[in-house]
Amino acid sequence: MRKIFSNTFTLLIALLIFNFSSNNIYAANEKKVEVILQPVDSSVFYQPNDSDSEIIIEEISENNSANNKTNKTSKRKNKTKKNSSFSKLMNGSKGANVVIQRIDDDEESTESSEALTNNNTQKQEDSTTSKSNKKKTVSNTVKEKVTKNYIKSNIANKPKKNKKSYIQEKIFLPGHETKEMVCQGIAYLPNKVMNANKQSDGSYCRYVLLSYYPKNSSQPSQIVAVDKEKGKAVRRFALYNSKNSKYDGHCGGIAVAGKYLWVASSYKIRAFDLQTIIDFILDKNAKSDPAKGLPDSLDKLPVKKLVAEKKYGVDSIASYLSFDGKYLWVGDFSEPGSSKYKPISHHNVMGRKNWLAGYLVNENGYPTSKTKYSFSKHSVHKPDAIIAMRQEVQGMAVCGNYIALSLSFGAKNSKLAFYKNPLNSKGETVTYKAGGEKHSVKGWELSGKKNHVKTIKLPAGSEDLEYDGENLYVTFECNSKNFRSRWGSKKGVKITENFYLIDPKIAIKKK
Repeated sequence: MRKIFSNTFTLLIALLIFNFSSNNIYAANEKKVEVILQPVDSSVFYQPNDSDSEIIIEEISENNSANNKTNKTSKRKNKTKKNSSFSKLMNGSKGANVVIQRIDDDEESTESSEALTNNNTQKQEDSTTSKSNKKKTVSNTVKEKVTKNYIKSNIANKPKKNKKSYIQEKIFLPGHETKEMVCQGIAYLPNKVMNANKQSDGSYCRYVLLSYYPKNSSQPSQIVAVDKEKGKAVRRFALYNSKNSKYDGHCGGIAVAGKYLWVASSYKIRAFDLQTIIDFILDKNAKSDPAKGLPDSLDKLPVKKLVAEKKYGVDSIASYLSFDGKYLWVGDFSEPGSSKYKPISHHNVMGRKNWLAGYLVNENGYPTSKTKYSFSKHSVHKPDAIIAMRQEVQGMAVCGNYIALSLSFGAKNSKLAFYKNPLNSKGETVTYKAGGEKHSVKGWELSGKKNHVKTIKLPAGSEDLEYDGENLYVTFECNSKNFRSRWGSKKGVKITENFYLIDPKIAIKKK
């Protein structure tokens, strides 16, 4: 009998010790900084890949009266929780083990409740001094993201690579069913505005931008956004020089750099706000505004007026445009023996008659060259670099280890020529005379003898090029009603109603 009484007394003492320890453990745990994991809303924030996620950490205030009430409520809940866990422990339930293990996992040391309490007190003191700074940092980060729209990147919908053909995708080109508008420029639209010097990252971009000039229309030049996943146009932007002045330039090339969409024509590049374009594409309430002088495939689209924010004079006819993550490359179109498309005299350097003018940009995508001069009534900025090359070029893009040129003119099939990229070499110092003064600039050359790799055939009327880090974008004007019948009647001339996405590596290897 005494033995039974002794065992029972020992068990009761053990239970009292456990009860006291558990209470301290929960009390100590209650005072810890609370961490809330909040997944980012995928419909608002851009996620470049499936592994990306965002953790927002909030610290719960420990000094206000509202939180004191919360603490009291939590203690009552913990007491109930403690008793429930104790019952489970006595009944051999695994649930109590889970609770105790969770507490152990949350602490680096659980040797005693006193150590936990002392450690937590120190944490509270440290938190008091740094809490406001941490919370401010998190708040600013969230505020910045909320005020910017991002295009959701759905990697799962990215087309699988076609290893047999260099043409990875063919997507319908709208706006060519009449003679009113003609497509000239092409550029991929990044999913968000980013640092220009980190832009060429090869990430999957859902939308493509196309530029159109008015061939037989009183409407301004247009930018059209095409959804690659759906294969159709979704938005239209009417371009203006100012609020009441239409821009009706040739817009032979377009390129995205930093916070701007740049549009090229007539010795100038014009900057349009990229965030405005992204916001309008994501606006579910965007409305159309039918206007005379537009083909139906463009006129029915939701439209927004887009006014140029900046203009920048360039030493180039500005027939086409491309951005490689470092330079904005602006190029000339000229035709041998043509009185209409003569080359610029001082562009005749390194034994070539044409050049590409390269302009370094800052993180916002704005050119940094400030040296100016004038020739033939054009006020321009001195380029930071040039590439001397052949004539009949309609588009250019740097594709990693290669440079691609779009070659076309009139009723004949186009060519896509690839050269080894010389930009990683030192280059040469090129001297030229413009505006009555001599200038020098770093230069490279593209030529058949030095660095030509391969040329492939394309349908007639290839125009602007751009490269997104993986695919080369090529647009065409041949299916416009202005040229389709006339060019298509020529023997062997191919007409396409699409723009292409080409893998340059496969194109170069193709026999």
